[in-house]
Amino acid sequence: MDVRRRTLLLGAVGLGAGSLVGCTAAEGPVDRPGSGPEPDGPGSQDGDMVPFNPDNLISSRQVAFSGDGAEFAALHGDSIVVWSATTGSISRNSGPTDSGPSLGALAWHPTSPTLARNVDANSIALLSAADFTELYRVEAHADVRMDDASARVRHLAFSPDGALLASSGDDHRVLAWDATTLERVAEFEPSAPSPAWLAFSPDGTRLLSGDLNSGPEIREVATGKLIATLDQVKQAVEPRWSPDGTLLAFSDWAGQLHVYDAASLTPSAVIRPSARPMYCEWLADSSGLVMTLETGSASVGLWHLGDDDVTTFTEDGYRPEAVYRAADPALFYTATSDEGIFEWSVADGRVTRRFELPAWA
Repeated sequence: MDVRRRTLLLGAVGLGAGSLVGCTAAEGPVDRPGSGPEPDGPGSQDGDMVPFNPDNLISSRQVAFSGDGAEFAALHGDSIVVWSATTGSISRNSGPTDSGPSLGALAWHPTSPTLARNVDANSIALLSAADFTELYRVEAHADVRMDDASARVRHLAFSPDGALLASSGDDHRVLAWDATTLERVAEFEPSAPSPAWLAFSPDGTRLLSGDLNSGPEIREVATGKLIATLDQVKQAVEPRWSPDGTLLAFSDWAGQLHVYDAASLTPSAVIRPSARPMYCEWLADSSGLVMTLETGSASVGLWHLGDDDVTTFTEDGYRPEAVYRAADPALFYTATSDEGIFEWSVADGRVTRRFELPAWA
């Protein structure tokens, strides 16, 4: 299918004098499994295909939302900043500290005001989300044979019921912890040499893990038993379960977005936007996906289930690096490491609010 574009210019959205949002709807092909040829690689997609390294971006490892969606936190340098999702203002921050690395992992407990983050690179701490008081700390992924800059906890994820905290690290292990006491309850060694991401299924029974060098693995949480490895997908980037638990989605290095049936683990659709997708996230009602696009300008893509095209929204002067689900299906968030977090409207691609970062980090 040829790529076709249509352009709509929107008005100012309050990001500063003269700030405009350009909205471009780009129709890219969507294949059902087996319906089309595989691309030759990143160079086969339209746009400026500059290689990216997820470890250099502000990814889902560094932004965490409270269970009720009222607040969200981000790692900014070595500090934690918390915003009100209602007012858009910073409600509190830990201030500059020496308690952790600038590249880190952060998770918010789904039912209590508790944060988990990495400290001292390879340890994990539970903190009060109200005042950042440290509740527990444990050495986690410390038996690595690398320098301190590389030896770190890579990802943290709470189970949906809040009972467990999973962690991955550069020691090639995935660990499960009691989310209240940080007592270790399980361990397994995935195929990925350094699992860069983790994701519990919405019902809490399965755990995804993997990195850019191997297919995503799915394990049974209760036993650690390997259920499946999606070997046919290479270099997957941070898979996402749909909120209703029926689908999986993730992008790959070749510039495609894959949607899988979560029960049968069979491909449902392959989406090929006009530019390479990086991170993706489901809308809150599981009706579609939002993705960041690797282009010469700042772009995010929106795709609804059953559609044959991807709508692209562009914000001049801003380059989204990661995308996040909002509690409201009419909204989504994006972020960069130095420009803050932005709230977007699904309906028209407008940036409705900007959550600014403190200037001290």
